[in-house]
Amino acid sequence: MRRPRRSAEAPPDLVFLDVRLPDLDGFDLMQRLQATCPAADVVLMTGSLHDMDRKLVRSLRERAFFFLSKPFGRELLLTVFDRWREMRDLAMRDRAHRSRLEHDLREAQAFQLGLIPPARASFGEVALHGHFEPCDEVSGDLYDYAATDDGRVALMVC
Repeated sequence: MRRPRRSAEAPPDLVFLDVRLPDLDGFDLMQRLQATCPAADVVLMTGSLHDMDRKLVRSLRERAFFFLSKPFGRELLLTVFDRWREMRDLAMRDRAHRSRLEHDLREAQAFQLGLIPPARASFGEVALHGHFEPCDEVSGDLYDYAATDDGRVALMVC
């Protein structure tokens, strides 16, 4: 006989949880589940009509994905599941896109820093001290300097 896995060993992605349990409050169980499996989404449900608004408000405040009142049909259950899957897929695509943007930003940052010459340079009697601090990760600012053929120093600030 196979022993069921604990949530920490195989964390769930989506949990349907009744608010009224025989020996436990479903809200308390949801909080424990969220502490051990923060990526899991919870759909709370109840058949009790007592304090329905209070239960709905509490479920929203405690970050339940959805709240169902029983009885509900198969179509509603499947619709909630489909919506959850759409939102999960969108979040995954968003994370991948953000990761690509962060990578591109780091590359642009490295490229821009590669354009900046050393902060200190001396050309005869002329000593240059530069400081580069972009206002964001990447900016349009840069500077450069070079000695000219006639002994002068050319300075470019952009």
